[in-house]
Amino acid sequence: MEDANLAVLNRFGEKFQSTGIDVRPSEFDELNVLDAFLADHVKPNKICNVQCMLLWSEWVRSYRRKTLGFPDLIHEKEFNAVITGKYGIEVTMYDPWGAVYPGIKFVP
Repeated sequence: MEDANLAVLNRFGEKFQSTGIDVRPSEFDELNVLDAFLADHVKPNKICNVQCMLLWSEWVRSYRRKTLGFPDLIHEKEFNAVITGKYGIEVTMYDPWGAVYPGIKFVP
C-alpha cells in the first residue's frame, strides 16, 4: 500500500470503521479527493456558520468535476461524520438556514 494511501486511511479509516464502513483500496481515490476538498475549501472561522447541505453539495460538485462520477463511499451521513469529527463540532439548527456546521466556513 502506498504511503499516501496509508496516511489517508489513518486520517479517515477510524471514522468510517466506527460507522461500519469498510474502505476498499479502490476507494482511496475518493478519500484523496475528500482530503483535498477539505484542505482547499473548508476553513475554521469562529464567527461563521455554513449550511450542511451547502457544504455537502459543494463536496459532490467538486468530486464530480474531478472524477465525472458520484461519490461511492462518502455520502451525506459519512460526510457529516468526517466534518464533525475533523473540526470537533456538532450540527446545530439555525431557523432561517436549517442545519449548520458552526465555526467553519466554505471557501469557494
